[in-house]
Amino acid sequence: MIGHVVYNCTLRLPKKKPRFNTLPIILSLLLLTVFQTLLIYDVSAPPTTRIVPSASYPTIQSAIDASKRGDIVQVNPGTYYEHLLVNVANLLLRGTNKYTTIIDGDAAGTPVTLEASGITVTGFTITDQGTKDYGIKSYTYGGHNITDNIVQNMSEGIYFSQSDSNIIRGNTFFNNNMRAINVASSQSNQITDNIISDSAYGIYLRYSDNTQVLRNSISRTSFGILSGEATQNNISNNTMQSNSCGIQTYYSDHFTINNNAITGGMYGIQLQRTSYSTLANNTLTQPQGYCMYFAYSSYNTFGGTRGNLVTKSDWGICISNSTGNQIIDGNIIAENTWGIFIINNANGNTIYHNNFYSNVKHVYQDTDSFQNTWWNGVPEGSYWNDYSGYGPAGGVDYYPLTQPWPMRNLAITSVTPSKTQFYPGEAVTVQVNVKNFGVITEVARVTAYYSTNIIGTKTTTLTQNAAQLLTFNWNTLNVPVGNHVISARVEPIPYVERDYTDNTLNDGTVQVGLQGDINGDHVVNNQDLILLKQAYGAVPGAPNWNQNADLNYDLLIDAIDLDLLGKNYGKTA
Repeated sequence: MIGHVVYNCTLRLPKKKPRFNTLPIILSLLLLTVFQTLLIYDVSAPPTTRIVPSASYPTIQSAIDASKRGDIVQVNPGTYYEHLLVNVANLLLRGTNKYTTIIDGDAAGTPVTLEASGITVTGFTITDQGTKDYGIKSYTYGGHNITDNIVQNMSEGIYFSQSDSNIIRGNTFFNNNMRAINVASSQSNQITDNIISDSAYGIYLRYSDNTQVLRNSISRTSFGILSGEATQNNISNNTMQSNSCGIQTYYSDHFTINNNAITGGMYGIQLQRTSYSTLANNTLTQPQGYCMYFAYSSYNTFGGTRGNLVTKSDWGICISNSTGNQIIDGNIIAENTWGIFIINNANGNTIYHNNFYSNVKHVYQDTDSFQNTWWNGVPEGSYWNDYSGYGPAGGVDYYPLTQPWPMRNLAITSVTPSKTQFYPGEAVTVQVNVKNFGVITEVARVTAYYSTNIIGTKTTTLTQNAAQLLTFNWNTLNVPVGNHVISARVEPIPYVERDYTDNTLNDGTVQVGLQGDINGDHVVNNQDLILLKQAYGAVPGAPNWNQNADLNYDLLIDAIDLDLLGKNYGKTA
C-alpha cells in the first residue's frame, strides 16, 4: 500500500522515477510492423477477363455482376439491348470493335450508368433510337476513362455531374439531340480529341473548373463549346465549323482560349460577363455575324503573346458594355464590314499594335464609347493598310505604324538538288532551307517544285530567327525528259508577311536525260550503241569503263544496259 502511494505521488518524492507501462507501446509497434509487412507482401490477384457472350456470361451485365475491382469485361461484336449498371471500381469494359459492338438502350433508358470510380469504357457504339436518354452517365463518381467510342442518337451523349478527374478522349458523338458532352459541377476533367456533330450543344460545361478542352472537332451545333459559371478552363486547339456560335463563356473568369480555328456560323467567340481571360492565336473567319464579341466582359486580353486572325465577317470585333479589355499585339483584322465596333458605354479599353486590312470601315465608336485608348505609352498605335498619312488613322489612331506589327517574315534561302543531270527513275533529293526572319515563332509550310509540278510539301515550326534544312525525296520515275526549273515556296503569313519577294526561290535548271543517250547529243542512236559495246563487261577501274554507259547504276555494263538502250533506240529528247 505504501509503495502504491509513493508511485502516485511524485510531487512528494521527486527523486523517485515513475514506472511507465510500456506494454501498449510494444503492442502498437508490433501491429505497425505486421501492417507494413502485409503491405509489402500483399500481391493482388491478377485481373480476371470475362468474355461476353459466353456460356457463363450471356449478357454484359452478367459479366459485370461477377466482376471485382480491376477486372476486364471483353465484349465481342454484336448488338446488346441492355441498360448497364457498372458498379465495380476500376473495371475495364472493352468492346472488340466500336463499329460492330453496340449497346442499344432500345428507347427505354440510359445504356451505361457508372456507379463506381475509375471505370474505363472503350470500343463501343452506344445508341438509343429514342433520343431521350443519356448515353453514359455518372453522378458523384469520378476518375473514369471514356475513350474511342461512338455515341449517337441520344438526348445527351455523356452526362457527368459532381464527377471529377475524368478523361473523355477520342470519341465520336453524332446526332445527340441536346448535348454531346454535358459536364456539371465537376472539376479537373479532360475533354480531348473528340469529333462532335449535329447536336444542339457540342460541349456544355457549367460550374466546372480547371477543365481542359483540347483538340476537339465540332460542327453543325448551336453552341460548339458553352462554358458558364466557371474558372480556369483551357479551351485550345479546337477546330469548329458551321456552328451558330463557336465558343461562348458566361459568368466566368481566368479562361485560356488559344489556337482555335473557327469558321462560319453567326459568332466565332462570344464572352458574356467574363473577365481576366486571354485569347491568342485564334483564327476566326467567315461568320455571318461576329468574329469576336465582348458583352459585359472586362479585363480580358485579346492578343498579347500572339495575335488573332479576325476576317471576312460583318463585325470583326464588337465590344459592348465592356471595359478594361486589351485588343493588342499582332491581331489581324481584315476584310470585315466593320473592323472594330464599340458601343453601349464600352470605355476604358486599350487597342494598339493591331493590323487593319481592307475593312469596309475599320472602326466605329458610338457617342457613349469614345473613352478608349488607341496607342501605348511609346506612343505606338496600329498598322492601317490604307492610311493616307493625313489625320488619325481610322479616325482614332494618332500614332499609326508604317509597317505591320510585329515583324513577321518567312523566306526560302536556298534550294539544292542532289543531281543536276539524271535519268528518270534515279534517286534525287532536293534540299530546301527555310528561315524565319520575324520576331515570333511561325509554322512554315514549304513546297518544293520541278517546273510547276509538286515534289513534296513539309511543315516545320521555326522560332525567332531560326532556319531549318528540309530534305525532299523526289520520285523521278515519271518526270518528263528535258529541262526543269527547281524551286521552293513557303506560304506567306496572311496579310502581314513583311516581304513577299523571298517566299519563293528558283535554284536553276536540272536536265532529265534520255536513258541510252550515252554521248549526250539528245538522241539514242548507233553512236551510243558503239560506246556501250566498247564498254561492255567493264566495271569501275577497267580501262574501258564508261560511267555514262552504266544505265542502271549497278557498276557493271552488261546486257541490262543494252536492253535499256534498246528500249529508247531512235528516240530524241
